[in-house]
Amino acid sequence: MKIKYIFIYLIIAISYNANAQWVLQTLGSWDSNGRPNYLEPLRDTVTSDDISRINGPNGYIPAGHSVPDSHPEYIQTTDIHVDVGDSIYITFVTESAGHLNSLGFYTYPDNNKPATKNDINHVTLIFPNSSNNNANDLSPGDKINLGFIPSNTVIGWVLFDNSWTSDSTTFVDRLPSWSRTWYSDHIYNPGERSHTVLFKDTMIDKWILGFEDLDLGDKDYSDVVYYVSGFNTNPTSTLPISLLDINFDTKTRLLSWHTATESNNHYFILKQLDADGNSFNTSIIPGAGTSNTVQSYSYVIDNKAKYIELYQKDYDGKINFIKRKYIGIKVPSNIILYPNPSHNRVSIKGKVDKIEVYNLHGQHQSFDYHNGILSGLKTGSYIININGFINKRLIIL
Repeated sequence: MKIKYIFIYLIIAISYNANAQWVLQTLGSWDSNGRPNYLEPLRDTVTSDDISRINGPNGYIPAGHSVPDSHPEYIQTTDIHVDVGDSIYITFVTESAGHLNSLGFYTYPDNNKPATKNDINHVTLIFPNSSNNNANDLSPGDKINLGFIPSNTVIGWVLFDNSWTSDSTTFVDRLPSWSRTWYSDHIYNPGERSHTVLFKDTMIDKWILGFEDLDLGDKDYSDVVYYVSGFNTNPTSTLPISLLDINFDTKTRLLSWHTATESNNHYFILKQLDADGNSFNTSIIPGAGTSNTVQSYSYVIDNKAKYIELYQKDYDGKINFIKRKYIGIKVPSNIILYPNPSHNRVSIKGKVDKIEVYNLHGQHQSFDYHNGILSGLKTGSYIININGFINKRLIIL
Protein backbone atom coordinates (compact mmCIF):
# COMPACT_ATOMS: atom_id res chain seq x y z
CA MET A 1 0.00 0.00 0.00
CA LYS A 2 1.19 3.47 -0.76
CA ILE A 3 1.25 5.43 2.47
CA LYS A 4 0.77 9.16 2.46
CA TYR A 5 2.64 10.63 5.39
CA ILE A 6 0.93 13.59 6.99
CA PHE A 7 2.88 15.48 9.60
CA ILE A 8 0.90 17.19 12.34
CA TYR A 9 2.71 19.48 14.71
CA LEU A 10 1.79 18.79 18.29
CA ILE A 11 1.49 21.66 20.72
CA ILE A 12 2.68 20.18 23.99
CA ALA A 13 0.84 21.58 26.98
CA ILE A 14 2.62 21.25 30.29
CA SER A 15 -0.45 20.08 32.14
CA TYR A 16 -1.21 16.91 34.03
CA ASN A 17 -4.48 15.17 34.72
CA ALA A 18 -5.40 15.42 38.37
CA ASN A 19 -5.87 11.65 38.69
CA ALA A 20 -3.09 10.46 36.37
CA GLN A 21 0.43 11.52 35.46
CA TRP A 22 0.24 11.76 31.69
CA VAL A 23 0.93 14.94 29.73
CA LEU A 24 -1.85 16.45 27.62
CA GLN A 25 -1.02 17.43 24.04
CA THR A 26 -3.08 19.12 21.35
CA LEU A 27 -3.19 18.85 17.56
CA GLY A 28 -3.52 22.62 17.09
CA SER A 29 -5.73 25.55 18.02
CA TRP A 30 -9.49 26.12 18.01
CA ASP A 31 -11.97 29.00 17.99
CA SER A 32 -14.07 30.34 20.85
CA ASN A 33 -16.70 27.64 20.23
CA GLY A 34 -14.15 24.85 20.49
CA ARG A 35 -14.26 24.16 16.75
CA PRO A 36 -10.76 22.97 15.74
CA ASN A 37 -8.77 24.93 13.19
CA TYR A 38 -7.25 21.63 11.99
CA LEU A 39 -10.39 19.99 10.57
CA GLU A 40 -9.97 18.14 7.29
CA PRO A 41 -11.13 20.24 4.29
CA LEU A 42 -13.12 17.26 2.93
CA ARG A 43 -15.83 16.26 5.39
CA ASP A 44 -17.44 12.82 5.68
CA THR A 45 -21.05 12.45 4.60
CA VAL A 46 -23.32 11.80 7.58
CA THR A 47 -27.03 11.62 6.75
CA SER A 48 -30.02 11.73 9.06
CA ASP A 49 -30.60 8.07 8.19
CA ASP A 50 -27.03 7.26 9.32
CA ILE A 51 -27.66 8.93 12.67
CA SER A 52 -31.04 7.26 13.08
CA ARG A 53 -29.48 3.88 12.33
CA ILE A 54 -27.07 4.47 15.20
CA ASN A 55 -29.16 6.03 17.99
CA GLY A 56 -32.72 6.14 16.66
CA PRO A 57 -35.50 4.01 18.19
CA ASN A 58 -34.53 1.01 16.06
CA GLY A 59 -30.80 1.80 15.96
CA TYR A 60 -27.73 -0.01 17.20
CA ILE A 61 -27.59 2.04 20.43
CA PRO A 62 -31.00 3.74 20.87
CA ALA A 63 -30.82 6.83 23.04
CA GLY A 64 -32.10 6.09 26.53
CA HIS A 65 -31.72 2.29 26.24
CA SER A 66 -29.14 0.29 28.22
CA VAL A 67 -26.45 -1.16 25.93
CA PRO A 68 -25.11 -3.68 28.52
CA ASP A 69 -28.58 -5.25 28.54
CA SER A 70 -29.15 -5.30 24.77
CA HIS A 71 -25.63 -5.50 23.26
CA PRO A 72 -23.01 -6.53 25.85
CA GLU A 73 -20.60 -7.44 23.05
CA TYR A 74 -20.28 -3.76 22.05
CA ILE A 75 -18.39 -2.95 25.26
CA GLN A 76 -16.00 -5.91 25.27
CA THR A 77 -13.37 -4.46 22.93
CA THR A 78 -13.23 -0.69 22.49
CA ASP A 79 -9.62 0.11 21.59
CA ILE A 80 -8.38 0.05 17.98
CA HIS A 81 -5.46 -2.06 16.76
CA VAL A 82 -3.56 -0.69 13.76
CA ASP A 83 -2.15 -3.67 11.88
CA VAL A 84 -0.25 -1.73 9.20
CA GLY A 85 0.89 1.86 9.70
CA ASP A 86 -1.39 4.47 8.17
CA SER A 87 -3.18 7.76 8.78
CA ILE A 88 -6.18 7.31 11.06
CA TYR A 89 -9.20 9.62 11.03
CA ILE A 90 -12.00 10.33 13.47
CA THR A 91 -15.27 11.97 12.46
CA PHE A 92 -17.87 13.68 14.63
CA VAL A 93 -21.28 12.10 14.00
CA THR A 94 -23.77 13.25 16.65
CA GLU A 95 -24.30 13.98 20.32
CA SER A 96 -27.30 13.95 22.65
CA ALA A 97 -25.64 14.96 25.89
CA GLY A 98 -26.36 17.85 28.21
CA HIS A 99 -22.62 18.08 28.88
CA LEU A 100 -20.02 19.72 26.64
CA ASN A 101 -17.55 16.87 26.35
CA SER A 102 -14.05 16.66 24.89
CA LEU A 103 -12.30 13.73 23.22
CA GLY A 104 -8.67 12.66 23.28
CA PHE A 105 -6.60 9.60 22.41
CA TYR A 106 -3.42 7.81 23.45
CA THR A 107 -1.35 5.06 21.84
CA TYR A 108 0.91 2.24 22.92
CA PRO A 109 2.74 -0.71 21.26
CA ASP A 110 0.51 -3.77 21.12
CA ASN A 111 3.01 -5.74 23.21
CA ASN A 112 3.35 -3.12 25.94
CA LYS A 113 -0.06 -2.15 27.33
CA PRO A 114 0.07 0.42 30.20
CA ALA A 115 -0.58 -1.42 33.45
CA THR A 116 -2.33 1.61 34.95
CA LYS A 117 -3.48 5.01 33.69
CA ASN A 118 -0.36 6.48 35.31
CA ASP A 119 1.72 4.48 32.82
CA ILE A 120 0.15 6.25 29.82
CA ASN A 121 2.80 8.57 28.40
CA HIS A 122 0.57 11.32 27.00
CA VAL A 123 -3.00 11.98 25.80
CA THR A 124 -3.67 14.07 22.67
CA LEU A 125 -6.78 16.24 22.50
CA ILE A 126 -8.90 15.72 19.34
CA PHE A 127 -12.19 17.61 19.77
CA PRO A 128 -12.13 20.27 22.54
CA ASN A 129 -15.93 20.63 22.31
CA SER A 130 -17.89 17.66 20.96
CA SER A 131 -21.14 19.57 20.71
CA ASN A 132 -23.44 20.71 17.94
CA ASN A 133 -25.98 22.67 19.97
CA ASN A 134 -25.17 25.93 18.17
CA ALA A 135 -24.63 26.88 14.53
CA ASN A 136 -20.91 27.50 15.09
CA ASP A 137 -20.26 24.20 16.89
CA LEU A 138 -19.27 20.95 15.22
CA SER A 139 -21.32 19.60 12.33
CA PRO A 140 -21.89 15.91 11.56
CA GLY A 141 -19.08 14.87 9.22
CA ASP A 142 -16.38 17.15 10.67
CA LYS A 143 -13.23 15.07 10.41
CA ILE A 144 -9.75 15.10 11.94
CA ASN A 145 -6.57 13.30 10.93
CA LEU A 146 -4.86 11.83 13.98
CA GLY A 147 -1.64 11.58 12.00
CA PHE A 148 0.41 8.57 11.01
CA ILE A 149 -0.04 5.68 13.45
CA PRO A 150 2.74 3.05 13.21
CA SER A 151 2.13 -0.65 12.62
CA ASN A 152 1.18 -2.84 15.59
CA THR A 153 -0.03 0.11 17.62
CA VAL A 154 -3.15 0.26 19.80
CA ILE A 155 -5.24 3.44 20.03
CA GLY A 156 -7.13 4.12 23.27
CA TRP A 157 -9.70 6.88 23.82
CA VAL A 158 -10.31 9.39 26.59
CA LEU A 159 -13.54 11.35 27.15
CA PHE A 160 -13.26 14.48 29.29
CA ASP A 161 -16.72 14.87 30.78
CA ASN A 162 -18.26 18.38 30.67
CA SER A 163 -14.84 19.94 30.23
CA TRP A 164 -15.69 22.78 27.82
CA THR A 165 -17.01 26.28 28.52
CA SER A 166 -17.01 29.35 26.28
CA ASP A 167 -13.76 30.60 27.84
CA SER A 168 -11.87 27.33 27.35
CA THR A 169 -9.27 28.80 25.01
CA THR A 170 -6.67 27.52 27.46
CA PHE A 171 -8.38 24.16 27.86
CA VAL A 172 -5.41 22.33 29.31
CA ASP A 173 -5.02 24.80 32.16
CA ARG A 174 -8.57 24.05 33.29
CA LEU A 175 -8.64 20.29 32.88
CA PRO A 176 -7.39 19.13 36.30
CA SER A 177 -10.12 20.92 38.27
CA TRP A 178 -13.06 20.69 35.85
CA SER A 179 -13.20 17.34 34.18
CA ARG A 180 -13.86 13.75 35.03
CA THR A 181 -11.88 11.47 32.74
CA TRP A 182 -13.30 8.28 31.23
CA TYR A 183 -11.03 5.82 29.41
CA SER A 184 -12.06 3.39 26.67
CA ASP A 185 -10.16 0.68 28.55
CA HIS A 186 -12.44 0.20 31.55
CA ILE A 187 -9.64 -0.99 33.85
CA TYR A 188 -8.53 2.65 34.18
CA ASN A 189 -11.99 3.88 35.30
CA PRO A 190 -13.39 3.98 38.86
CA GLY A 191 -14.94 0.62 39.66
CA GLU A 192 -13.64 -0.57 36.23
CA ARG A 193 -16.91 0.69 34.75
CA SER A 194 -17.17 0.87 30.97
CA HIS A 195 -17.92 4.19 29.27
CA THR A 196 -17.24 3.28 25.62
CA VAL A 197 -18.70 1.11 22.87
CA LEU A 198 -17.13 0.12 19.55
CA PHE A 199 -18.89 -1.73 16.76
CA LYS A 200 -19.06 -1.76 12.98
CA ASP A 201 -21.95 -0.30 10.97
CA THR A 202 -21.92 -2.82 8.17
CA MET A 203 -24.17 -0.70 5.94
CA ILE A 204 -21.48 1.99 5.58
CA ASP A 205 -18.46 -0.11 6.60
CA LYS A 206 -17.34 2.24 9.38
CA TRP A 207 -16.43 1.70 13.00
CA ILE A 208 -18.78 3.47 15.43
CA LEU A 209 -17.29 4.83 18.66
CA GLY A 210 -19.83 5.88 21.30
CA PHE A 211 -19.55 7.19 24.86
CA GLU A 212 -21.55 7.34 28.07
CA ASP A 213 -20.53 10.60 29.76
CA LEU A 214 -22.10 10.06 33.20
CA ASP A 215 -20.59 7.81 35.85
CA LEU A 216 -23.86 6.04 36.63
CA GLY A 217 -25.95 7.26 33.68
CA ASP A 218 -28.50 5.51 31.49
CA LYS A 219 -25.73 3.49 29.79
CA ASP A 220 -26.97 4.17 26.27
CA TYR A 221 -23.42 5.08 25.12
CA SER A 222 -24.84 7.54 22.58
CA ASP A 223 -24.03 10.77 24.44
CA VAL A 224 -21.28 11.41 21.87
CA VAL A 225 -20.76 9.33 18.72
CA TYR A 226 -17.87 9.28 16.22
CA TYR A 227 -16.65 7.33 13.18
CA VAL A 228 -13.14 5.85 13.22
CA SER A 229 -11.66 5.17 9.79
CA GLY A 230 -8.40 4.05 8.28
CA PHE A 231 -7.32 1.35 5.88
CA ASN A 232 -5.95 -0.97 8.53
CA THR A 233 -8.00 -0.42 11.69
CA ASN A 234 -9.44 -3.32 13.64
CA PRO A 235 -10.62 -3.88 17.21
CA THR A 236 -7.96 -5.28 19.51
CA SER A 237 -9.57 -8.70 19.18
CA THR A 238 -10.49 -10.55 15.98
CA LEU A 239 -13.68 -12.48 15.29
CA PRO A 240 -13.04 -16.22 15.66
CA ILE A 241 -15.05 -16.87 12.49
CA SER A 242 -14.60 -15.67 8.92
CA LEU A 243 -18.06 -14.89 7.53
CA LEU A 244 -18.42 -15.37 3.78
CA ASP A 245 -22.00 -14.16 3.34
CA ILE A 246 -25.42 -13.84 4.95
CA ASN A 247 -28.57 -14.01 2.81
CA PHE A 248 -32.33 -13.93 3.29
CA ASP A 249 -34.97 -15.38 0.96
CA THR A 250 -38.16 -13.31 1.32
CA LYS A 251 -40.32 -16.10 -0.14
CA THR A 252 -39.16 -19.02 2.00
CA ARG A 253 -38.16 -16.78 4.97
CA LEU A 254 -34.89 -18.73 5.11
CA LEU A 255 -31.84 -16.97 6.53
CA SER A 256 -28.55 -18.59 5.51
CA TRP A 257 -24.89 -17.86 6.10
CA HIS A 258 -21.51 -19.46 5.41
CA THR A 259 -18.17 -19.33 7.19
CA ALA A 260 -14.76 -19.92 5.62
CA THR A 261 -13.02 -20.71 8.92
CA GLU A 262 -13.98 -21.06 12.56
CA SER A 263 -11.92 -21.15 15.73
CA ASN A 264 -13.27 -22.17 19.14
CA ASN A 265 -16.83 -21.43 17.92
CA HIS A 266 -19.33 -22.90 20.38
CA TYR A 267 -22.54 -21.62 18.80
CA PHE A 268 -24.34 -18.78 17.02
CA ILE A 269 -27.03 -16.67 18.68
CA LEU A 270 -29.78 -15.49 16.34
CA LYS A 271 -32.12 -12.76 17.55
CA GLN A 272 -35.32 -11.85 15.70
CA LEU A 273 -36.64 -8.31 16.14
CA ASP A 274 -39.97 -6.73 15.25
CA ALA A 275 -40.54 -3.43 13.43
CA ASP A 276 -39.96 -1.50 16.68
CA GLY A 277 -36.59 -3.18 17.22
CA ASN A 278 -37.82 -5.38 20.09
CA SER A 279 -36.34 -8.87 20.30
CA PHE A 280 -39.08 -11.54 20.49
CA ASN A 281 -37.18 -14.72 19.64
CA THR A 282 -33.64 -15.92 20.41
CA SER A 283 -32.29 -19.15 18.93
CA ILE A 284 -29.07 -21.12 19.39
CA ILE A 285 -27.39 -22.67 16.33
CA PRO A 286 -24.42 -24.97 17.13
CA GLY A 287 -21.09 -23.93 15.61
CA ALA A 288 -18.37 -26.10 14.09
CA GLY A 289 -15.82 -25.54 16.84
CA THR A 290 -12.57 -25.21 14.91
CA SER A 291 -12.78 -25.66 11.15
CA ASN A 292 -10.84 -24.72 8.02
CA THR A 293 -13.55 -25.78 5.58
CA VAL A 294 -16.68 -23.90 4.48
CA GLN A 295 -19.58 -24.37 6.89
CA SER A 296 -23.25 -23.72 6.01
CA TYR A 297 -25.99 -22.57 8.38
CA SER A 298 -29.67 -21.72 7.95
CA TYR A 299 -32.75 -20.86 9.98
CA VAL A 300 -36.39 -20.13 9.13
CA ILE A 301 -37.39 -16.62 10.26
CA ASP A 302 -40.77 -15.72 11.73
CA ASN A 303 -43.11 -13.59 9.59
CA LYS A 304 -43.20 -11.00 12.38
CA ALA A 305 -39.46 -10.31 12.15
CA LYS A 306 -38.20 -7.17 10.41
CA TYR A 307 -34.59 -7.37 11.60
CA ILE A 308 -32.21 -10.12 12.65
CA GLU A 309 -29.03 -9.90 14.70
CA LEU A 310 -26.39 -12.61 14.54
CA TYR A 311 -23.87 -13.23 17.32
CA GLN A 312 -21.21 -15.85 17.97
CA LYS A 313 -20.16 -17.32 21.32
CA ASP A 314 -16.77 -18.90 22.05
CA TYR A 315 -16.26 -21.93 24.26
CA ASP A 316 -14.66 -19.55 26.76
CA GLY A 317 -17.93 -17.62 27.06
CA LYS A 318 -17.09 -14.52 25.02
CA ILE A 319 -19.91 -13.20 22.80
CA ASN A 320 -19.12 -11.40 19.54
CA PHE A 321 -21.54 -9.35 17.45
CA ILE A 322 -21.45 -10.34 13.76
CA LYS A 323 -24.15 -8.52 11.83
CA ARG A 324 -27.52 -6.81 11.95
CA LYS A 325 -29.68 -7.21 8.85
CA TYR A 326 -32.99 -5.68 7.78
CA ILE A 327 -35.24 -8.40 6.34
CA GLY A 328 -38.48 -6.46 5.82
CA ILE A 329 -39.72 -5.50 2.39
CA LYS A 330 -37.62 -2.58 1.23
CA VAL A 331 -39.71 0.23 -0.16
CA PRO A 332 -37.95 3.21 -1.75
CA SER A 333 -38.09 6.21 0.55
CA ASN A 334 -39.72 9.14 -1.20
CA ILE A 335 -40.57 10.96 2.01
CA ILE A 336 -39.43 14.57 2.19
CA LEU A 337 -39.58 16.86 5.23
CA TYR A 338 -39.42 20.60 4.53
CA PRO A 339 -38.37 23.05 5.67
CA ASN A 340 -35.82 21.32 7.86
CA PRO A 341 -34.76 22.91 10.19
CA SER A 342 -38.15 24.51 10.85
CA HIS A 343 -39.58 26.97 13.34
CA ASN A 344 -42.77 24.94 13.89
CA ARG A 345 -44.81 23.71 10.93
CA VAL A 346 -43.20 21.03 8.74
CA SER A 347 -44.63 19.71 5.50
CA ILE A 348 -44.29 15.99 4.84
CA LYS A 349 -44.33 15.00 1.18
CA GLY A 350 -45.00 11.38 0.33
CA LYS A 351 -47.31 8.53 1.33
CA VAL A 352 -47.73 8.55 5.11
CA ASP A 353 -49.72 5.70 6.70
CA LYS A 354 -48.25 5.95 10.17
CA ILE A 355 -46.11 8.55 11.91
CA GLU A 356 -44.33 8.57 15.27
CA VAL A 357 -42.01 11.15 16.80
CA TYR A 358 -39.17 10.46 19.24
CA ASN A 359 -36.65 12.70 20.95
CA LEU A 360 -32.98 11.71 20.92
CA HIS A 361 -33.49 9.75 24.14
CA GLY A 362 -35.93 7.43 22.34
CA GLN A 363 -38.98 8.84 24.14
CA HIS A 364 -42.31 9.25 22.32
CA GLN A 365 -43.36 12.86 21.73
CA SER A 366 -46.86 14.30 21.31
CA PHE A 367 -47.50 16.22 18.07
CA ASP A 368 -50.19 17.35 15.65
CA TYR A 369 -50.43 16.00 12.11
CA HIS A 370 -53.12 17.05 9.65
CA ASN A 371 -53.22 17.28 5.87
CA GLY A 372 -49.49 16.63 5.54
CA ILE A 373 -48.47 19.26 8.13
CA LEU A 374 -46.57 18.25 11.28
CA SER A 375 -46.64 20.74 14.16
CA GLY A 376 -46.77 21.05 17.94
CA LEU A 377 -43.12 20.20 18.70
CA LYS A 378 -40.92 22.28 20.98
CA THR A 379 -37.43 23.47 20.09
CA GLY A 380 -35.07 20.52 19.77
CA SER A 381 -33.97 17.57 17.64
CA TYR A 382 -36.28 14.68 16.81
CA ILE A 383 -36.45 11.38 14.93
CA ILE A 384 -39.56 11.18 12.74
CA ASN A 385 -40.50 7.53 12.10
CA ILE A 386 -42.78 7.18 9.08
CA ASN A 387 -44.62 4.00 8.11
CA GLY A 388 -42.59 2.01 10.63
CA PHE A 389 -39.32 1.87 8.70
CA ILE A 390 -38.37 5.35 7.42
CA ASN A 391 -36.49 7.52 9.94
CA LYS A 392 -35.87 11.21 9.33
CA ARG A 393 -34.01 13.66 11.57
CA LEU A 394 -35.94 16.91 12.22
CA ILE A 395 -34.69 20.05 13.93
CA ILE A 396 -37.16 22.55 15.38
CA LEU A 397 -35.64 25.99 15.99
